[in-house]
Amino acid sequence: MQGHLRTRFAERQPLFWVALAYAVGICAGTYLRWSAFCWLGVAVVLAILSAAFTRRSLVVSRFIGLSAVVAASALIVKARPATDPSNTILPYANRQEIEVTAHVIREGNWQPREQTEFRQLIDLETEQIKIDDKQIPVRAGIRIAIYSSDDAIASLFQYGQRLKFSTKLAPPHNFQDPGVFDYKAYLNENGIAALGSVKSAEIEILPGFTGNRIEKWRAHVHRSVLQKIHSLWQPADADLLDAMVVGDESFVSHTSRMEFQRTGTYHLLVVSGMNVGILAFVTFWALRRLVRIHDVIASAITVLVIS
Repeated sequence: MQGHLRTRFAERQPLFWVALAYAVGICAGTYLRWSAFCWLGVAVVLAILSAAFTRRSLVVSRFIGLSAVVAASALIVKARPATDPSNTILPYANRQEIEVTAHVIREGNWQPREQTEFRQLIDLETEQIKIDDKQIPVRAGIRIAIYSSDDAIASLFQYGQRLKFSTKLAPPHNFQDPGVFDYKAYLNENGIAALGSVKSAEIEILPGFTGNRIEKWRAHVHRSVLQKIHSLWQPADADLLDAMVVGDESFVSHTSRMEFQRTGTYHLLVVSGMNVGILAFVTFWALRRLVRIHDVIASAITVLVIS
């Protein structure tokens, strides 16, 4: 009787086992020193083997499929940029003018600031800084606000680009109001130790690419989705769809935010649990009903899509 109940639980809760395998993969990707491409190869091979064993042995197919989820989860960990907020940059974050050489680790969209001015927030990992003709190798995360006029917003700085510019860095700080958002902790969790700003025209793009090819592909897909949305809808509608579809609130106006807050529907502008649940349901249903693949494989693909 107990064995029958365990079998029914395994069949009726496929996402539980996939989530468990996903957690194991996070640990594996964190502590094992395999490269991202190594995990990618393992995940692909295991996924193919799982599909091959579907008709021969369902139990073996499920086990291999869950192993593929472990490898895919580890791949995601390895592909994402490191988030260690190195403090080696802090001695130079004293608002003195320094020359920074760095590469982009997180992109940002142009945000309207004034009628003729736009801002792009990007996260960088420094390679070296230059102070009074002295070059100092420093590796740390910084967030830079890039300002530009509206006729130059086509030059979006993208993941992996190497940049050189002069700026004044400062450490992030919080306002002392009770209950205020802990902005400094948020930046530290994302590996950011200092902040700065620069004009777009003052940035020199250096040759070469620094980063992860898989993350570059993911950033390209994200950017392509936003560009497609803006090509299909009017600006006001496209701004709302950016927030609802991919959680990008860059262009949502203050008036629109206030209207959503007053009606209690502001959660629609962010990728909340409801959005993730809808995406997971549609993905899993389409894979099972339209493509007709196995539950475990469909669950694995669903977890990767919503990640």
